[in-house]
Amino acid sequence: MNTRSKVIVVPCSTYDKETVYRAVKAGILALGGIGSFIRHEERILVKPNYLSAADPDKAVTTHPAVIEAVLRLLSEYGCADLSCGDSPGHGKGEAVAARLGLTETFRELGVRGPLRDAGLTKAEIRALSRAMGLPTADKPSFACLASRFPYGERITAEGLDRVGRAEDWIRAAFP
Repeated sequence: MNTRSKVIVVPCSTYDKETVYRAVKAGILALGGIGSFIRHEERILVKPNYLSAADPDKAVTTHPAVIEAVLRLLSEYGCADLSCGDSPGHGKGEAVAARLGLTETFRELGVRGPLRDAGLTKAEIRALSRAMGLPTADKPSFACLASRFPYGERITAEGLDRVGRAEDWIRAAFP
């Protein structure tokens, strides 16, 4: 069994929706196509790494053009049971989605919001997770490593690795 992860880096110089869509599609095709990861009949939850309801240009959360591209590809592949949700570090997931302009995308593609639909708060989700014995019940929220780069700086695999190693060192040095 191969336990190594595959990573694809696809250049994309703009957040224009169609350009991002083509880049995401190219990356997924390079990894073997969407069918190598999922089946049409599966329930799919896209977890977009919401951290807070910041403007997209602040690079605090996954850019809405990327989220929309992934959801669009899943929809085109024929996935009928699509959900998108996250429990952000600050605020509610639906507030982050609205701030990112994703509400209309969700409606157009028939994407559900399981936490929003259930009406659960972050505290209730953590309590339910604790009751189920999930190891993530009290795990702190962490931002994507890409959020450590200044806006406009090129993000590379080497840079992400360097940031990841630095954060691992800091967590080990200051437990």
